[in-house]
Amino acid sequence: MMAAAAASAEAPLTLTATTTGAAESVTIARMTLRVASRIDWGDGTYTEMTANDEAPKLHTYAVAGTYRVAVFRVGDVTQVQLDSAKIGGLNTQQLRRSPIVYFWVTAITGSAIDSADMVGWTPTYWRLYSMPAGTYSIDSADMVGWTPTYWHLYSMPAGTYSIDSADMAGWTPTYWRLYSMPAAGSSYTFGAAIMRNWTSAASIACQDLALLVGVVDAILLDIYTGRAGYTNAAPVLNVGGSNAAPSGVYQDAAPPTTGLEYKYKLVVDPDAEGFNKWAITS
Repeated sequence: MMAAAAASAEAPLTLTATTTGAAESVTIARMTLRVASRIDWGDGTYTEMTANDEAPKLHTYAVAGTYRVAVFRVGDVTQVQLDSAKIGGLNTQQLRRSPIVYFWVTAITGSAIDSADMVGWTPTYWRLYSMPAGTYSIDSADMVGWTPTYWHLYSMPAGTYSIDSADMAGWTPTYWRLYSMPAAGSSYTFGAAIMRNWTSAASIACQDLALLVGVVDAILLDIYTGRAGYTNAAPVLNVGGSNAAPSGVYQDAAPPTTGLEYKYKLVVDPDAEGFNKWAITS
C-alpha cells in the first residue's frame, strides 16, 4: 500500500490522528495543494480544500481512538506544517514527487523522514525540530539544489545526520540554524569560504554540536572575511554551548589571527570599517 502511494500522484498522503477522549480535536496546521482536494479524517467525514488554501484544518472526533487520515492528490502538495503530537505516521517517501516549497514538522509521532525523498523539492522554508523517536536520515548532499530562505534543523533525537556547509555553497539563507543535535552516528562539517557568501544572513546558529576549536575558529574567520558583504542591520551568530571556545584572547589585533580576535573585530569594528556589526555567542 505504501509503495503504491509513493508511485502515484493521485494516491493520498496518509497520516494518523490519535485522540484519548470524546469530542477531542486534532489540527493539521497547514496542508496546501495547488489544486482543490479534500482530507478524509478516517471517521466517515471529509474536509474540502480549495487550491492554495493555507488555513489550519481542525477536526473533532466524537470517539477516542486512532484514525487513518488521508490527504488526496499528494503529488500536488506544496506546503506541509504538522506540529501536534496527536498527528503521526508521516513518511516522506509519500511526498517524494510533491513540489514542496514549505515544510515545517515538529512534535509528531511515528515518523520516517529521509532527505533522499526531498531531492526534487525547492523549499524556501524548511524546518525540522524537536521530534520524538522515529526514523530520521538527513544528508545535506540531498539539498544541493535548494535555495532556502529559512533552514532549521535542531533538537532532534537519534538518527543519521550528515551536514556539510559545502553542500550549501549556492545558498543565501536569511535564517540558518543547526544546533543541539546528536553526535553519535552523525557529522557536522563547516568548509571554508561558504558562510561569507551568505550575505542575506540575519541569524546563523551552530551551537551545541561539540565542534572542535579549529572548526569554531574557521566559522569566525569565514564570517570575518565576508563582513563587508552582509546586508542585515544586526546579524547574529551563535557558536557556543557544547562547542569548544574560540582560540586566543578577545582583543583587537592587526591583523586578527585567532577566533576571539575575529570575534572582537566583528562585534566592535574597532577600525571603523562600517560593516554591520555582529552579536556573537561563543
